[in-house]
This record gives sequence, structure tokens and C-alpha cells, in this order.
Amino acid sequence: MKKIVITILMGFLGSLVILIAHQFFAPKEISGTGGYFLTNYLQQNYNWIWFALSGFIIGCITTENPIIVGVSMVLVFPIASLLEIVHNSNSHNMLPMELIAWAIYSMPTVIGAWLGKMFSEKIIQRHLTSRSD
Repeated sequence: MKKIVITILMGFLGSLVILIAHQFFAPKEISGTGGYFLTNYLQQNYNWIWFALSGFIIGCITTENPIIVGVSMVLVFPIASLLEIVHNSNSHNMLPMELIAWAIYSMPTVIGAWLGKMFSEKIIQRHLTSRSD
């Protein structure tokens, strides 16, 4: 249980770092129309390459299921939506469609985490077989 919580925290904090760093290095003007400031900010700074790379790194580090890594990386999106719903109850009236979008957003991270897990298992297996020789 402790490993799952650590994996989720790594993914969540990793996604925040990626999104904030992307805004810092490639600033974009963000307009918050109709109570969608946070989700506009997150969607404009989402970069599938960085999410896939971070999924790969987390996949190399942890032994958890890659789906957990992928979901933890996109947790920031539903949290932002919930905050916007609390702030403006008229926003996010198409929440089921957003769930589909978040699932699509998690795909690069899940694939990256799966590749990282396979890579680390291959390295460990190669290391163990070379020691036994």
C-alpha cells in the first residue's frame, strides 16, 4: 500500500512539475473564459512527450502497474476541474466527455511507464544473469 501511495505522489507531483516548467520555458498567454482558468492552463501546457518520458522514468523506478502511473500523472486534471466546479457550478457540464479526454491524456504516460518497467526488468535480468556466469 505504501508503494502505491508513493507512486501516485510521484506521478502527481511529476505532472505538476512538467506543467509548471513548460509554462516557465515556453510561456503562453492563458485566458480563463467562463471559469475554466485552471483547465485551460493545464491543457495548454500538456505535452505528451514530457508525460511519456516521465512515465518511462517512473516506470523504471517503481514496480507498480503502469496504469497506476498513468492515472496518477493525469490526476491534476480532474482535481482542477473539481476546483473549478466548486468555484463556478455552471462549469464542466460535460464531465463524462472530460473523463474520456483524461483517459486519452494518460495513454502516453501508461505506455512510457510500461516501456520503463520492461526496460528496468530487462536490465535487472541481464545484470543477474551476468553475475551468475
